[in-house]
Amino acid sequence: MLAYDGENTLYAASPLEIKEFIVMLSDNVEAASDSKMKRNRESKVKSSLAPRPDLSHLQRFLTERLYGCPGEVVQALDIVRRASPAKGYTIAGKSFFAKE
Repeated sequence: MLAYDGENTLYAASPLEIKEFIVMLSDNVEAASDSKMKRNRESKVKSSLAPRPDLSHLQRFLTERLYGCPGEVVQALDIVRRASPAKGYTIAGKSFFAKE
């Protein structure tokens, strides 16, 4: 299972391969004559490894009652927590709304 932050970070439970690939994107664009045209664009995607959040800080925060937990650990857990509901609901800020 993957958890994507919507910008440039993807979290995975197991290591991923470092790859570079091309993604074709398709947009519907309104033309001057009020008709819609399909515009295709190409985007290059390159994956790279980033430092893993150290979850031992979270464990010490919870068990030893420390007063701070690193922000990257909290951010990673929030992204992972939201990944599953994001598949079936529309996200607006910190809220989830049912899709119709």
